[in-house]
Amino acid sequence: MYRDYKNKNVEFYFVYKSLAHPQTNGFVRPTTLDERLMHVAKARGSLGTTIPWVVDSMDNDLKHAMGSRPNSEFILDPKGRIVRMRDWSSPEAVRADLTELVGKVDKPTDPRSLNMRADYGHSEVARGVVDRIRTSGRGMALKVKTDEAAHPAYVKLRAERVSENGSTKLYLGFFVDPIHSVHWNNLSGPVQIEVNGKTVTGPKVKAEADADPREFLVDLDDKGAVTITLKYVACDDDETWCRKLTQTYVVSMEVDRDAGRPRGFGGRSR
Repeated sequence: MYRDYKNKNVEFYFVYKSLAHPQTNGFVRPTTLDERLMHVAKARGSLGTTIPWVVDSMDNDLKHAMGSRPNSEFILDPKGRIVRMRDWSSPEAVRADLTELVGKVDKPTDPRSLNMRADYGHSEVARGVVDRIRTSGRGMALKVKTDEAAHPAYVKLRAERVSENGSTKLYLGFFVDPIHSVHWNNLSGPVQIEVNGKTVTGPKVKAEADADPREFLVDLDDKGAVTITLKYVACDDDETWCRKLTQTYVVSMEVDRDAGRPRGFGGRSR
């Protein structure tokens, strides 16, 4: 937010940072700046907001510079100096701040009058038809580099180091990205992954198509990076094309501080 003392104008901005809770409402972590901009366009259209967005770099430079909090807010003066900062957003507190710094407004906005909606427009393809993996311990997210290849990263990988039955495993979760409007085609058989040259086959799914994640627990090699290749068949949600696709990922053993934490599933981090 930016405060103009002379004209008593306040400009509001949303800042798009790395997702604090990936997989919420089906959205997964983007791998390119263009995908972040697509998320912003989706949010603007779905929520009906008119407040401008500032999109952070893929290295999350702004997030790190501002303290790496997931839901922070700041008030800046005309010279760019921070005059108020809060680790957790509080609409009541920021209204009180602005009243003190700028003055009262004649007609304060009632949030209920905004008629905010949350229609994210995801496809109607089947969900909840593939069992999720549950682990006994919380996972530690690892850094993933995605090869864009000749097509967008239709499927995003989340990799975590987890403790399972006294041993350390590598959790691999492959999530279809809804912003690309594609889904798994199961008529061609299960997805397959290759982990450092070893092939692992995913579950057989009765539904002809779905958008559930494909998850694996594999032995972890802490000695270095792990190369993973995903082979699958995807179709677009309008059923105009289906393709055999391959994506390659490299998982390092470095903890990813910007990976966020999925909510509400199992003991790992969801």
